[in-house]
Amino acid sequence: VTTTYTDNVLSELLGDAVTFTQDLPTTGCFALALWADRLWLTDGSFVYPSNFGRAECYDPLDALSFNRDDGHEIRALHASGDRIYVGKTKGIYYVTGTSRDDWRINTLSDKQGCYSHASMKSVEGLLLWYGGDNFYRSDGGAPESISDLKVRTLLDAIPDARKEYV
Repeated sequence: VTTTYTDNVLSELLGDAVTFTQDLPTTGCFALALWADRLWLTDGSFVYPSNFGRAECYDPLDALSFNRDDGHEIRALHASGDRIYVGKTKGIYYVTGTSRDDWRINTLSDKQGCYSHASMKSVEGLLLWYGGDNFYRSDGGAPESISDLKVRTLLDAIPDARKEYV
């Protein structure tokens, strides 16, 4: 069987060109949060927001960095209200805005960090987390420690290699 086909249609008339904004997320992601109709993922180095309303589609150009060269890794993502929080082992950051054009990266703390994704929670307008040395809370302002002497004694006994599981 022989088939002959003549292509006489201009490429511009075939429809939209292929898009690379529908890519899969990077491998190795371990923490996620839903915020602003997007699925946000982290691999410890970057935060990857999905396309709006499409949790399975990612644009590589949307990867966000949070003081990448400081030697600390991202350990937590937590969505609360009009913010998504990013906890690094030294520093808490948050993103505001609704699209790539108006996302703003802000610093909540550059001293207290977060060692455990599971520890970052929000309750009655407060953000709570485990910072590797203490438990902290913030109402959007400067973090404050909330542990007493008994809790601090227990926290001091946690080996560094196990802090991410608190």
